[in-house]
Amino acid sequence: MNILYIVTGLVISLLYISYKFIINYTSELSESEKTNNNKQLFKEGFILFLISAGSNYFITEFLYNDYLSNIYNIKQRPISNTLKSPEVFTDKPGF
Repeated sequence: MNILYIVTGLVISLLYISYKFIINYTSELSESEKTNNNKQLFKEGFILFLISAGSNYFITEFLYNDYLSNIYNIKQRPISNTLKSPEVFTDKPGF
């Protein structure tokens, strides 16, 4: 597995956690509610990490590699030998 999937998931989840933590810190809630919200926030951040890393892996590995070839039906042509012998009639032509 590529490390980029994990790094992308971590960046997305850390940005989400920091955003929600700042909102929770600046809100006018009691300390017990803020503590409960922080516990829930870290659970949501972990789930977001799993979803973002998993979806990035799925899209990159299964959809992106063959995406253009699936859309345009591009098929790999076999490499043909350009030094073929010429086709010659060996019998009497029919014309």
